[in-house]
Amino acid sequence: MDNNLFACLIKDAKVLNNKCDYNSSKKILVSLLEENLSDQQIIDACKVLCLTERKLGNYESALNVIEKAVGVARNIIDEVGTSDVDSFASAIETYAICLMNQGVVYDQQGIYVNAIPIYRKAKELFRQIYLRNLENPGILINALFTLGMALLNNGNMLEARETFEEALPLFQENFDGNKELDERYHAITSALELINESLQQH
Repeated sequence: MDNNLFACLIKDAKVLNNKCDYNSSKKILVSLLEENLSDQQIIDACKVLCLTERKLGNYESALNVIEKAVGVARNIIDEVGTSDVDSFASAIETYAICLMNQGVVYDQQGIYVNAIPIYRKAKELFRQIYLRNLENPGILINALFTLGMALLNNGNMLEARETFEEALPLFQENFDGNKELDERYHAITSALELINESLQQH
């Protein structure tokens, strides 16, 4: 499909989602996925449809959709190969983002035992990306924060603490000392206080 037309339809779906008109958004996206799309277009449409299905409470459908995106993203990595470093890194990032979306479907249902290993896998991929571009730790911070919260919600206090502590030094690099401006920093430090209080009581 023409990229401009595809972008317009995706934008329309996102606008409808922002208006909480999820059924209309879903109609656009389901129809879109029946078209002849490129691999990247399939992934982009699936990510938005996954969010839409989650908003509708259709978690099984959301999981099926994002699993399709994960599969396509994994195939792109194999097709790109490692000879083109930039293309390979971009394919890895796309795959990791799809994995995070997959984890969220389980996370939102409280099925942390399924979400955590997916988040761990995505985190390691984001770490590889970060090591190639130390000026942009934001995606790794997001992965560590999301994993840490899932571990905390699952009662894995020690591992959650280690995960949050791993994220803290990245804020200094990311925000040049202005880490107090980032909501994730406050959420992590609050979670660490909660964890330490809980561990001291046991």
